[in-house]
Amino acid sequence: MKVQYHGKSSPIYFIDDKTYKVIGKQCGFWSIVDESGSNYLYGPSECFEIVSGSPEELEEIPMGYS
Repeated sequence: MKVQYHGKSSPIYFIDDKTYKVIGKQCGFWSIVDESGSNYLYGPSECFEIVSGSPEELEEIPMGYS
């Protein structure tokens, strides 16, 4: 799934209007590869607009892995 970020830009986390890859989900959070190049869990929010795919298609990531 791909999402576009809408919010305050941060060179460490997200850049406004940039598209990011969601690689999975865990307990309602999305695992997104951010500007650091690593994937972290972020809560789906009004800051992310889905541009392709759907949350239902995401694989569940086992607990203890991010």
